[in-house]
Amino acid sequence: MKRMLPALLAGLLLGAAPSPAAAAGAWNTYLHATVYNDLLATRDTVWCATGDAGLLIFDRTASDFVPALRREPGGLASNRLTSLAVDRTGRLWIGTSDKGVSRLSADHASWGLVNKFDGLPSVAINVLEADGDSVWIGTDSGIALWDGSQIAGALPDGVNPSPFASDNIVGIVVRADSQFIATSGGMYLRRRLPGGGDDISTINGGLLSTTIQGLASDGYAVFARVQDQPYLFNFSTGQWQQTGGVGAVYRIRDGNGLITLTSSLGVYRWTGIQWTLLSGSPVSGNAASTILAAAADSTGRRFVANGAGLYEEPAAPGAWMLHTPEGPPGNVLINLAMDGPRIYAITFDQGVGRFDGTRWRNWFPTPASCQTGCDTTFLNPLFSIAALVDEQGRKWIGCWSVAMEIFDDSVSPPQFVRPTYPPGEGINPERHTFAVASALDSTYGHWFGMDTPDLGNPELAPIGLDYYDATGAWVANYRPENTPSMPGGKIRGLAVDRRGRVWVGYSGQGVAYFDVPALGDQLDLHPVTGTSSLDVQGMAAIGDTLWVFANNELQQYSAATAQLKRSFPVPAGSAGNFAIYPLAVARDGSVWLGTVSGIRVYEPDGRTRADYTTANSPLASDEVRSIRINPSTGLAWIATAAGLNSFDPGYVPPPPPQLARLDARVYPNPAPLSAIGVSLSVLGNASDYRGEIYDLSGRVLRRFSGVGNRRMVWNGRDGDGRVVRPGIYFIRFEAGGRTSVARVVLLR
Repeated sequence: MKRMLPALLAGLLLGAAPSPAAAAGAWNTYLHATVYNDLLATRDTVWCATGDAGLLIFDRTASDFVPALRREPGGLASNRLTSLAVDRTGRLWIGTSDKGVSRLSADHASWGLVNKFDGLPSVAINVLEADGDSVWIGTDSGIALWDGSQIAGALPDGVNPSPFASDNIVGIVVRADSQFIATSGGMYLRRRLPGGGDDISTINGGLLSTTIQGLASDGYAVFARVQDQPYLFNFSTGQWQQTGGVGAVYRIRDGNGLITLTSSLGVYRWTGIQWTLLSGSPVSGNAASTILAAAADSTGRRFVANGAGLYEEPAAPGAWMLHTPEGPPGNVLINLAMDGPRIYAITFDQGVGRFDGTRWRNWFPTPASCQTGCDTTFLNPLFSIAALVDEQGRKWIGCWSVAMEIFDDSVSPPQFVRPTYPPGEGINPERHTFAVASALDSTYGHWFGMDTPDLGNPELAPIGLDYYDATGAWVANYRPENTPSMPGGKIRGLAVDRRGRVWVGYSGQGVAYFDVPALGDQLDLHPVTGTSSLDVQGMAAIGDTLWVFANNELQQYSAATAQLKRSFPVPAGSAGNFAIYPLAVARDGSVWLGTVSGIRVYEPDGRTRADYTTANSPLASDEVRSIRINPSTGLAWIATAAGLNSFDPGYVPPPPPQLARLDARVYPNPAPLSAIGVSLSVLGNASDYRGEIYDLSGRVLRRFSGVGNRRMVWNGRDGDGRVVRPGIYFIRFEAGGRTSVARVVLLR
C-alpha cells in the first residue's frame, strides 16, 4: 500500500482536471420578484431577500437596482430566500427556504454555506438574528447557534425532549442575557441561570393565540405579531398587551434599533410610546405578492417592498418613490421566441415580456399589475403558449381562449391585429387559439399545430393544423375530418427542412411530412414508417437531418429519405406536460434537449457533450420547457418552470490569478462517515477550486467545480449517489494554475 501512494499522488498532480460543467460567467438568470420576505438597509445598499428571485441589490447612490445575486454552484445556495442578517464582521447571512443559510464574506468575494451537515436542525430557515459574531438561526425544526466558526448547539438537541410545543421557530430576539423565542406553538423566554445552564419558560399570557407570526425589538420594547395584531410585552407583569389601531398587520421587523410594521393601513414606526403612521406610505395586502417587507436604515429612513417593487420613504412628507427591478413578467415560463438579439418570454398566466439585452418591456394580464415601462395592448396575455416570429418580424402569440395575437413592435406603441375566421367554417373561433407548435415554411406561410385544454370534450377536440399565408391572413384548417391522411388532431411538433418540407409530430401517433400545397389543394401527409406509436414532444430540422424527441429517446432521421438513422436514450426522462419547444439545434450542429431533469447537449454525432442541472449550473429549474438558440451568436435561451436563463457556450472565463503554490486542505479530517455520508469542506489560498475525488485504486469517484472556501467539497458519495466505505481517499484540487492533493480518512 505504501508503495502505491507515491505513484498515485504523482498521477493526481500531473493529471489534467476536467472542465467544470459550466463556468458561472457563461450563465445569466432572469427572474421576476413576486414575493419579498425580508429587507436589510445599510447606508448605501438595500438588500432584498425574495421568495422566488434570489437576492436583489438596490444601490442607493445610483437609485437603481444592480445585478442581482442568483443561485449558482459555489455561490448563493437558493433563489428562495427568507431572511437576512449582518454579523459584527460584516458578513451577510441569507436564510433560504430549502438549502440552509448562505453566507457572503464582508468583502463580497466568497461564499459559505451552513446546512444540516453543520448541525442545523433543518435547511428551511425562517429567521436569522445576529448577536455580535454569533448568529441565531431559526428553522422549521428548531433553533441553532452559530458561534462564529461552527454550530455550537441546537434545540431540540436530538437527545432530550423538545422544550417547545412546536419546533417551527418564527422569531428570535436577544435582549441582554435573555432570549425571546417565538414558535408556531407559543412564546418562550430563555434565561441563563447563574450557576450555568438555561431556563426556558412559556410566556403566552395576554395573547389571544399561541400561533405566533413574528417578533421584533428595538433593544427595549419587544413586540409579537399574533392574529395580525401587534402585542407589546410588559416586563413588569410578564404579560402581553395588544397595541391596536394600526389595521391588519402583515409584517413586523426590527433593524438598527428601530421597529417597523406594515399593515392594511400603511407603514408604521414605533416611537417608543406609540405607533405612528408614515405619511404617504403604501398599504400592505394579505396576498404573498402584496405583503410589504420592511427595513429601516441607521437614520430611520424606511424601505418597504412587495411584488410591485421597492418603495423608498421620501426625505419630506409625500409619496414614496417606487423602484421596479428589471425582469420578465413572471417565472413560470412556457415558451420563447427570438427576433435577432431580442428574446420574448412567454408565461402561462403572468404575461409576455420582451428583453433587448438591457431592459424588459412587459405586457401583464389585465387588470395589469405593471406600474411603469409597459403597455397592455393584448386583449389579455393570459394562457399564452404558441410563439412565432415571422419573416416580417411580426410576433404571433397564441393566447388560449383569448386570441391569436399578431403584433409589430418595431413601432411604438406596438401595433396589434387579430385574424378573423369565416363564420361558415364550422369551428368555434376559440379552438383556433389552442396553438402549441409553430413553424414558418419556405414561402413564409405560418403553420400552427393545435392542442386542446379538454381532450375529452368533443366540442374542444384539437383541430390539427392551422395555416396562415405570408400576409398573416388565415387560409385553412386541416384536421382529421377534412384531411384523410391526418391520423389525429393533436400536434406537438413542427419543423421545416431546407427543402421546404414540413414535418409534423403527433401526440401518440408518430411523425409525418408534407409538401406545402398550392392554394385550394388537399394537404397530403406521408407517415414516417415505424413511428405510429411515437409520442412526439419536440422536433428540429437542420440540413438534411430531422431530430425528434419522443418516447424518452432522441431520434435522428434523414430528411431526404424519412428513414431513421440512429436513436439515443435520454436518461433524464421525458419533457414535462408544459414543454413546448424542448429541442433545439445550434449552429455547430449540437442538439440541446430539455427534460424534467435538466438539459443534455449532444454532439452532432449523438455523443453526449454536457449535462446541465440545478446541481452543476445556475439553471433556474430542472424542468426545462423551451430552448431557443440564436443562430448568429450561439447564445442559448432556456425557459424553465422557475425562471429564464441564457448560456453562452463560447464564454471564456478570465484566467484566475496565478498562485505561487496552492495550499488547500479539507476538514474535518479524519471525518465521521454516517449512513447519509459526510460533509467535507475546503479551506485554502484560492477563491474557488475544481478537481476530483479518488479512491486508493485511482478511480475517480466524483468531480467538483466552482467550490469556494469553507464550502462542502464532498458529501461522501460516489458518482452513482452511493455512500462510500470507510477508508483513505484523495482529493485533487486545481486553482490558480496550480494543483495540490489532500489525503482524507473517513471513519465509521
